Amino acid sequence: AEMLADYMNLHGKDPSGLTNNQYTQGIYNLTDYSAFSDPRKAPSVATLEDTKVHKENTQIGLKISYDINENNVINLTNNVGHRINEQRLSTSASTYASKTSSIGRDFFNNEANITNKGQIFGFNYNFTTGIMYGSLADQRCDVTSNSSTVPQSGYKACTPSTANLLGKVFASNLDEYIQGKISLSSNLDIHAGVRNTNVNYDIQSQISSARSGGSHFSKSTPMVGAVWKLNTVTNFYANYGKGFETPTTAEIIYSAGGS
Repeated sequence: AEMLADYMNLHGKDPSGLTNNQYTQGIYNLTDYSAFSDPRKAPSVATLEDTKVHKENTQIGLKISYDINENNVINLTNNVGHRINEQRLSTSASTYASKTSSIGRDFFNNEANITNKGQIFGFNYNFTTGIMYGSLADQRCDVTSNSSTVPQSGYKACTPSTANLLGKVFASNLDEYIQGKISLSSNLDIHAGVRNTNVNYDIQSQISSARSGGSHFSKSTPMVGAVWKLNTVTNFYANYGKGFETPTTAEIIYSAGGS
């Protein structure tokens, strides 16, 4: 068995970006340097709006492998964690205007598979079949400010009366797959596989029920390929397959109507 744990906590100021030309902007008539006159400077709104970023990740994982016999192995993999992502950006170069976005995420993933290897009709083969399940729960908040009062950071501080986006996103995926390889000779391998994916989203807006809803996506994607080993240093590959991409949680919650 193998266990892996990691923790990251990053706090940083966001210097935003400088323009091509030096100019005097509206807040206190402060001078902003250009990227060419002094590239080490930050625009004054970055200081006035306290633009910054905070990223934190806590995660632990476990992998267990069990040899049933010399031809069959079972693998179990699990990880669980919590993630925080907060960022404040200035939305104007000449007046007080900022946006604070916060995400708190709990997640876990599980996978179980079995690998079999051996010979069939004198050809070496191996194949793996398994199942994966993952789930996440997001708490999201966006707050805008048009005054010198900088909004408080953190999704826990958001309220429906102060946020322009406040809600929860739940997502889960269930995948079944099988993939294998057979060696037709010492220098020719054929491999193929298929994966069936099911993804579910559930959006719960805490501002408007019109922005709540759910979505389901499902697709089976095959692939097939070959490897020709010309010599010890040169291989030729040929592959064909189909892909499947679902919307991200950000695309889901920011879409019209939340669906």
